[in-house]
Amino acid sequence: MRVAEWNRARSDFNHGWLKNRLIVALFRAERILSGAVVDEGGLCNLEVLLEEWPERSRDASELINSYSRIPNLVHGEHGDDEVIFLQAVALERWRQIEKPEEKVKGSTEALGDLDEEIRGCSRLTIESVEILRRKAQILASAISELSGLNLPGTS
Repeated sequence: MRVAEWNRARSDFNHGWLKNRLIVALFRAERILSGAVVDEGGLCNLEVLLEEWPERSRDASELINSYSRIPNLVHGEHGDDEVIFLQAVALERWRQIEKPEEKVKGSTEALGDLDEEIRGCSRLTIESVEILRRKAQILASAISELSGLNLPGTS
């Protein structure tokens, strides 16, 4: 997978599914369950999305775990010694600034928290939906922090 492909996969999950589908459905469910909106069958979309979660959770886990391998997609050990050395320096600088290990840890924890909440949710109540939404937003924020766009050599 190339860096551009990885960034596309991140965007597809984070923006395409998590933010624009799941979190929107959770906001809608909160409004329905609070009585602010009357929508018969309005919770069906959320139930379908929650049924998709096991597959989406695996996708997210693979995405998060592959983040630490992104630098290998940009820099191989090609070229003369000076080029290899400069690539290594740029990569080390990126690691110091971006702290990818911390970002992976935070994303993994956020994914685990949301996964635990979804798996433990036996019925949709205003309280359970609100907790799911908050945890989904935390995961979305954590995954937004993962980006291969600012790696040296990708501009």
